Amino acid sequence: MLLRSKLVEVLRSNLCSGCGACYSICSANAINMRVALDGTYKPFIDPHKCTKCGLCERVCPSLSGTPKAKIKGLGNFINCYIGYSTDTKIRWEASSGGVVTTILLSLFEEGLISGAVIVKKDPKDSLKPSMILTNSKEDIIEAMGSKYCPAKPSFRVKDLVNVQGKVAIVGLPCHIWAFRNLEKIDKRLKDKILIHLGLFCGKKPNFYATVYFIRKIVGVNEREVVEISYRGKGWPGKLTVMTKRGESYSFELGDWISFSYYPHFIPIRCVFCYDITNQQADISLGDAWGLAHDNIGTSVIITRTPVGENIIQYLHKTGKLVLREVDPKQVSQGQGLEDKVSNTLIRAYIWRRIFHKPTPYELSYPPQFSLKEWVLNLGYCLWLYVTQNKFIRATLCNLNPLVSEAVRWIRWMH
Repeated sequence: MLLRSKLVEVLRSNLCSGCGACYSICSANAINMRVALDGTYKPFIDPHKCTKCGLCERVCPSLSGTPKAKIKGLGNFINCYIGYSTDTKIRWEASSGGVVTTILLSLFEEGLISGAVIVKKDPKDSLKPSMILTNSKEDIIEAMGSKYCPAKPSFRVKDLVNVQGKVAIVGLPCHIWAFRNLEKIDKRLKDKILIHLGLFCGKKPNFYATVYFIRKIVGVNEREVVEISYRGKGWPGKLTVMTKRGESYSFELGDWISFSYYPHFIPIRCVFCYDITNQQADISLGDAWGLAHDNIGTSVIITRTPVGENIIQYLHKTGKLVLREVDPKQVSQGQGLEDKVSNTLIRAYIWRRIFHKPTPYELSYPPQFSLKEWVLNLGYCLWLYVTQNKFIRATLCNLNPLVSEAVRWIRWMH
């Protein structure tokens, strides 16, 4: 029966990442992605259309685990760089350096790709971007900048296969895992996809984070918003909200971060993900925290495969990218990687052992942690646990400015 399927158990356990791999591979069109009560995209399965082929289960990253991702360090790589686009407009408008945009535009110009999977705003809904397959350079330019919210996939495997030429993929770790799984199942994709450009991820807030930021911090109704830009205009960038009346509101990136990264805004699956640097990509990219000190934008670039290294070197030699090799340890330190991974593992251990809730992986031994780490992460998991109740979650969302002030005060006291 469908209700006994492993995919349904993933949904019931709140371990779905919303990557959309199941939607993309379902040839029966039995799966649609919709916003669930937790503010993230989830697959909704039509039992009348489902043929019980099992492809959705085989492709799901939460069922197949984190493929070949190393728990500690940056994972396998060839070189680490910091760099930025030599196109000053792209560099200024992008989140950090404009490297992804420059790579995609250059691959199109060289005829190496005919399509790209990117995330861009949906003209029908300003707050809900879509993950699209495009052959338009205009779409790539429009898609510049981070999207700190879920994105709905709008293409299927057959659409990728039908592209006349190669395709580039841009995505978060869960998206890249999904594509790696798709390539194992449909061998045509392995030849079709030229390169995977993986973005660093420090957890992806749900839609409630955006909605309540607009309500509580911007001070307008979300229905009045025609456009929201989370990054851009230099580094680390500005969050900008435009309304139907032509009003523009601008905030520092820190205002968004201090508001949105609390357990009631973070999907459970994201809490337990330790692949922060997108280890399955050909090229991984993120902010150059601790490595660059400019107000325009510079990216960390990790090349992991020969195709990734060759593309980066070619763009450097042709003057489209400025590059400087850096020590991998500096990259890890700048990202705070050791502490982030440690906290992730502690929370996974507590979630399974203390709260008796399923996790996407089970540790064979408990992680080492101090009493302070234990208390803080136990508190985080308790917060996460109680906010699974929709009424408590709604209350905390409404009180979030007070929550932020309380957390700032506690941190100041320490």
